[in-house]
Amino acid sequence: MSAMPSLLLVEDDAAIRTALQLALTRQGHQVAVAASGEEALATYKTVRPDLIVLDVMLPGVDGFEVCRQIRRTEQLPIILLTAPQRRHRRGRRPGVRRGRLRRETSPAARPGRPHPRGPAPRRT
Repeated sequence: MSAMPSLLLVEDDAAIRTALQLALTRQGHQVAVAASGEEALATYKTVRPDLIVLDVMLPGVDGFEVCRQIRRTEQLPIILLTAPQRRHRRGRRPGVRRGRLRRETSPAARPGRPHPRGPAPRRT
């Protein structure tokens, strides 16, 4: 049986962070958490996770900047959690070219509604 990937979960809302950490831990992942961009960058250097789940709207250093700084040296998968937003005037969403793996709406932004594409596929 292969080991589950280690994750760095970056979310400033304590209730959301705890719920996501619990759900990911129950799936067998090793989860390190951070509540700010600065804490995320420091934790990343010590934990070296296989995947980062990153909230965009963070106090201080935002999620886009955290993503940029990590992408300067690493190409690991990063999933950005964002609130629903309108399309940018050119039809693009802000942050499209920020080096992330995939854009997901934060579970807190859509309580009680399943994701339209269903759950993300599990890697084995």
